[in-house]
Amino acid sequence: MRSTGEPARAVTLVAALVAAAAVLGLAEAVLLPDLVVPGVRLGLANVPLLIAVVALRARGSLTVALGKTIVVGLATGVLLGPAGLMSAAGCLAAWAAAVTLASARRLTLVGLGIGAASAHVAAQYAAASILAGSTAPLRVLPLALALSVATGSVTGLCAALLANRAPLRLVDPGEEGERPCRTFSEGAAAPGPSF
Repeated sequence: MRSTGEPARAVTLVAALVAAAAVLGLAEAVLLPDLVVPGVRLGLANVPLLIAVVALRARGSLTVALGKTIVVGLATGVLLGPAGLMSAAGCLAAWAAAVTLASARRLTLVGLGIGAASAHVAAQYAAASILAGSTAPLRVLPLALALSVATGSVTGLCAALLANRAPLRLVDPGEEGERPCRTFSEGAAAPGPSF
């Protein structure tokens, strides 16, 4: 039997993670410059997305990814432009990579962060190449991918530190109903060391 508190908990967690991702994404877009390669940023807005992948699974985390992309795109005015399309491609690729990697339950949040960051960069540069009608953007892809390992490590570490210290409870608003809630510290995160 479904608890009436579980759907509300899932909706609340999704809303909080979308808000956190949007605030971090906006702050990063406004305050922090790109790293050595154009379009490559630290990716702090992906910390809530990584937590969503572990806590909410595929559907809930997709809502967080799309919500972040829409809110940041609207606030920065790039939602329907080339930058918005590149951002959406990267965000969806990062989400798909993180969900796929998390389903194997062999990686920590740092591993998920690296995989998601690498997928984000690859998709973003592929979209740039398609939009430009040229392979020129792909020339810097190897350097961007190398940087994504570092940035993904940082976001994964931040997500692991937050997940292990925050009073989050896992909810899974999937078709099979909610799972019993467990805190991250009770072993709900991917096996292995916490970071």
